[in-house]
Amino acid sequence: MSKNLNIKNSLKIKNFEFKIGALVVLIILVVLVVFPQKADASAFSLGVYPPIIKIRATAPVSLKTPIIIKNQTDQTETFNISFKPFTQSDNENGQVRYLKSGELNLKDPLIFQKIKVFDKDQEISSIELGPKQQKELSLRIDITQDETLSDYYFSLLFTSSPATDAAQKNKSQIITAVATNVLLTVGQITKPQVKINEFNSSFFKDKGPIEFSVKTSNQGEQFISTSGYILIKNLFGQTVGRVDLEKTNILANTSRSITAAWPETFLLGPYTATLILTFYEHSPALTQTTRFIGAPVQILLISLIVISSLLIVKAKLKSRLRK
Repeated sequence: MSKNLNIKNSLKIKNFEFKIGALVVLIILVVLVVFPQKADASAFSLGVYPPIIKIRATAPVSLKTPIIIKNQTDQTETFNISFKPFTQSDNENGQVRYLKSGELNLKDPLIFQKIKVFDKDQEISSIELGPKQQKELSLRIDITQDETLSDYYFSLLFTSSPATDAAQKNKSQIITAVATNVLLTVGQITKPQVKINEFNSSFFKDKGPIEFSVKTSNQGEQFISTSGYILIKNLFGQTVGRVDLEKTNILANTSRSITAAWPETFLLGPYTATLILTFYEHSPALTQTTRFIGAPVQILLISLIVISSLLIVKAKLKSRLRK
């Protein structure tokens, strides 16, 4: 009897301990949800504007372009400033690939000595920003008379510096860089040498949207900026849709691929899509056409079944009436 009583008491104790443990876990979860832990305020965050700078300069010239940077953290940060040349990556989607020293083929090897960053009238190679502080810097370029006609593409990098005080050194640190990309043309603007390599869509679609693929190549020695749109017309020549393309920069001797979509869902009949691309102001536009057919297959099949059924019923009724 006492043995059974001990077993029951042991089970009651274990059950009580389980309930206490579950209650403790529940309390911890509630505390974590109601009183979430604050993130480390030392997280790196720097805003840079504009994200891309396009400059066309004819020698001799001295010019400056404003750059706004903001420390978005709650502590003082120091940023090192550097230049990093790039080209377009092989995937042709606008991403950049930074060049190694052995890949550099600059017509002017001293070009980066003529490009400097200033804080007011003082040339700087680093900058310290207080919490939430914003500053306007200037990118200055001095082009001499004998400058070689060429394009230069580089990122202006702002890289966070490692902490120097003991408190921050004890924390794990992540060195991060933020950049604004610069497209620089030196010399007179030449006539664009552009070609539309590809403009197509699926030939048959039972419903939209319709996706278009556009590939354009810049065969000239200067970067170009393209803008454009696609007009969609139906069988009767009526314009039933327009798709505006995002503005695109194409580096010299590279190609760029983009996609665009016409969001129309109900399609019926043949359509003609015309691509219109423009470059500089007053420059002639490039055009190319593709065709596709739209037909709501499911709706047509259902309609065919319904019509066929009605014709069969009608034929049977006629047959019975004759009898």
